[in-house]
Amino acid sequence: MKSSGLALSMFFVLTAGIVASLTAPAIATPIVPDDLIDNGDAGYANSGSWNNGYTGNAFNPKFDGDISYSPTKGDTATWSFSNLNAGTYTVYAIWSYQSSTTLTPNAKYTIYDETGNELSSKTVSQQVAPAHDIQITDNDSDDEWFEKLGTVTVSDGTLDVVLSHEGATNSYIVADAIAITVPEPATLFVLAAGLVGIVRKRRSA
Repeated sequence: MKSSGLALSMFFVLTAGIVASLTAPAIATPIVPDDLIDNGDAGYANSGSWNNGYTGNAFNPKFDGDISYSPTKGDTATWSFSNLNAGTYTVYAIWSYQSSTTLTPNAKYTIYDETGNELSSKTVSQQVAPAHDIQITDNDSDDEWFEKLGTVTVSDGTLDVVLSHEGATNSYIVADAIAITVPEPATLFVLAAGLVGIVRKRRSA
């Protein structure tokens, strides 16, 4: 009985550690995403009055050195990921920010599947920096922070992220890079199964 109690105690301690690691606010080391589309890359397109490939200093920082921007409410930018394996993906965005009314406080990212069904959406303010959810190194050797937009399930091999300008007509919206990752398998269930096996073995001994 003491062995069983010890195993169960170990289970709860290790479980608490895993849960804490899974809910950590940021990854300290830059990662390589499973896929990434920057503005200007294949898979990126926009509709409306966009200025593409902007490299000036008005909006900083810029992933890989440039951004696209638009001053027109209702304009959209789209990142299209294709040939994806069926499964679960986490979607992240980075944007230039400026703590003034120059950039919109209402930039809406909507994630769709191939048939146009909305899978998830999130509205962010481009007047503040993206949350420090993951870091990705760009070709300028900068470690840039991306904010999580959501985790979605893909079944048809395609995932579209559409950015829309929902703010005031006198503000700009910025389109930069979108990254997707396959979430790491949760080791909690494997650990639980192993510890349950230890308990059963101890009891049957």
